[in-house]
Amino acid sequence: MIMKKRSLARRIALAGVACALCASVGVGSAFAYYTDTTNAQGSLPYSVNPQTTITEEEPGESTDKHISIKNTTDVPCLVRVKLFYAEQNVSVNVTGENWAQLNPDDGWLYFTAPLMNKDAATTDLFAKVDVKKETARVEFDVTVVQECVPIYQLDGSYAGDFATADGKVPVKVSDMVKLPENGVALKGFTMKADNGTEAN
Repeated sequence: MIMKKRSLARRIALAGVACALCASVGVGSAFAYYTDTTNAQGSLPYSVNPQTTITEEEPGESTDKHISIKNTTDVPCLVRVKLFYAEQNVSVNVTGENWAQLNPDDGWLYFTAPLMNKDAATTDLFAKVDVKKETARVEFDVTVVQECVPIYQLDGSYAGDFATADGKVPVKVSDMVKLPENGVALKGFTMKADNGTEAN
């Protein structure tokens, strides 16, 4: 009877040791698993801010401008340009394949296709600059500015959020109507004299 008690006690002790070993193996595996999966290091930088460069060429002795924009990142983007000049000095007419004007009053010209990858570029925008006779001897500038924004899908069309006086407004490629072959005349600004009157 004493032997049976000892044998039963030994079996219980062995079972307890086995359970403890199994538990320790399980904990070790779980610990190793979590350590391995949470110990990853390093990350890949990602940017959603496109960048572009502008090229302006003035062929020969002409005052005309040939303007193009190139994407310098891998972020797809839409681009637009605007020309600033004094109407008293010059008039400007623009033409260009795949260029559009949405609002004649704001002066922005949009390229009608996104620049999808690095080094993608617009076609040339041709700005014909005519100097007015009465101010032919006056120095003047025709300044070109450009803006780019990342694209997204809106109603089945590529779109970009361009800044306006009322905040950012989505501009869809499908809404852009290309410039006519003979181009469009742009609006400049009126220079003001120091006393607030228009300069002659």
